[in-house]
Amino acid sequence: MFFLFVGTHAVAILVAIFSHVGVLPAVMSETAAQVTQTHAQLGLFGMLALMLKAYSMGAGTYTGIEAVSNGLPILREPRVETGKRTMTYMGASLAITVFGLLLAYLLYGVHAVEGKTLNAVLFEKITAAWPGQTGKWFVAISLMSATALLFIAAQAGFLDGPRVLANMALDRWFPARFATLSDRFVTQKGILLMGGSALLALLLTRGAVDLLVVLYSINVFITFSLSQFGMVRHWWRDRASTANWKRKLAINGVGLCLTTFILISICVVKFTEGGWITLVVTGALVGGPARHRRSARRRTGRLRGSTDAP
Repeated sequence: MFFLFVGTHAVAILVAIFSHVGVLPAVMSETAAQVTQTHAQLGLFGMLALMLKAYSMGAGTYTGIEAVSNGLPILREPRVETGKRTMTYMGASLAITVFGLLLAYLLYGVHAVEGKTLNAVLFEKITAAWPGQTGKWFVAISLMSATALLFIAAQAGFLDGPRVLANMALDRWFPARFATLSDRFVTQKGILLMGGSALLALLLTRGAVDLLVVLYSINVFITFSLSQFGMVRHWWRDRASTANWKRKLAINGVGLCLTTFILISICVVKFTEGGWITLVVTGALVGGPARHRRSARRRTGRLRGSTDAP
């Protein structure tokens, strides 16, 4: 499915570029003039803020990398090398595809149309002159491959969420039963919690896609920021025993800055569109495991005290 997605989008991008080779210099000049005009109106700080906002709004593409990192334990050996190679391929294909699509938008003058994605509008314009039903089939296959990838990405939470809950249970953040395997060698309680939570969120929001996307985006980048912060803390604490720790610290430091900015941007921009609800619900869910861990520590302390008593 991934190769179908890449293949159809590559064809669309190549057709868009080669069919507009003659106007590429004019488009580049016009784009440069618009950038200069925007810089003159907003200034350097405003220009950077606009670019970072645009960056944050499209940063949901990071979730593919998240799926790979979360699924590292199930990759084939050597897992680390396989994960690195997979992320390299994904990052390169993503960068090329996004750049090509943005260029194609400019070449075809794509604008938002109610009820359609920008890609749908672009593909319809590209295939408008194709013979017979070829264009319609191409558009349908392209959009279906993108939809299928989203469904596959959505399953990452159900695959890796129970594993994360099991690790948290071992560290006393959740009840120990969440680390217990069922007869299918999966953490049964974790799967039930993930599925039940997804169903509850769907019912409470009545399937409102806008609210669910905000809920998803904010929580994804909370985990990204915490992960990057944890790695920064790790490299700093182990700097005396780690070779090239400065390089590793710099990589995760840049990642921390980017993911934190995206998180803040999404919270601010989408605050009245479901962001505040997300922050309240997430805060309440974080408070539950924290209370459980404090309670577990108190019980452990009392047990140790009773054991040490004469």
